[in-house]
Amino acid sequence: MPSPFPGMDPYLEDPAEWAGFRLTVLVAVAEAIARRLPPNYFADIDQFNWPDKEPPPKRKADVIARKLLKRPHKYVEVVDKANNRVVTVIEVLSPSNKSGEDRDGYLQTRAEYFAAKVNLVELDLLRDGERVPFDKPKPPPADYYALVCRGDRHPKAPVWGWTVRDPLPVLPIPLKPADGDIALEL
Repeated sequence: MPSPFPGMDPYLEDPAEWAGFRLTVLVAVAEAIARRLPPNYFADIDQFNWPDKEPPPKRKADVIARKLLKRPHKYVEVVDKANNRVVTVIEVLSPSNKSGEDRDGYLQTRAEYFAAKVNLVELDLLRDGERVPFDKPKPPPADYYALVCRGDRHPKAPVWGWTVRDPLPVLPIPLKPADGDIALEL
């Protein structure tokens, strides 16, 4: 019997499966766009570390150990080889950066992308949680969303919405304005 979910399987949102699924999506995105990039670009998976938000340590040794504890956050970046500059960042939202303990940090990072005029592609493949802010008009109701914000056009950004019964849309991945977009087909 064919799957009733041609796009996303909603059972993948189970916390036990989400981290592995998210990493699989990031790898698939990086591979899919790497094949389409012009030779003056490359795609890579990079990470930054969220600070650990556990209760304060009780002993001095705990202070030293706590400084070493960080939670990695991975994303895909498209880099212009000529000047080693990140042109586009592709984020797959997680429960913690969508509406959990890392939301404020993620929204700050998102604002930094916009301020630096970095293109941002944001994939929200989680039905639950508080949506990250979109510009107006508000997108129509959907299960999943993708935002594609070109760095030189912020705050205007098209938003795609789809349901669990729809296949994932083909999304444009913006490069430098002179190089246009490439298609992301998953």
